[in-house]
Amino acid sequence: MTRDKESSVDFLVEKLNLKKVNLMKLDIEGEELNALMGSIKTIKKFKPKIALEIHSKELRNKIVNFLKRYGYKLLFEKEKGNMDFICVILKVRTHR
Repeated sequence: MTRDKESSVDFLVEKLNLKKVNLMKLDIEGEELNALMGSIKTIKKFKPKIALEIHSKELRNKIVNFLKRYGYKLLFEKEKGNMDFICVILKVRTHR
């Protein structure tokens, strides 16, 4: 994924005039953090659940820490043996 404005999630949400985003699913071969960085407006406004396939623990940790800043917590993750990828689903924390 290129980092230009026209390929960002925020740009697409605005261009398509989306009124709601419930889920973001990302499997883009190591570019998930870059995609999330281009989704900050969408994340802040809609607080969608986020499902990711990540191919390293280092990237997983960066993403989880990045999303914590926006109120997200880890809901589920599963490593897939020797294939070295982790499925992660995050959601916004709810305060009671």
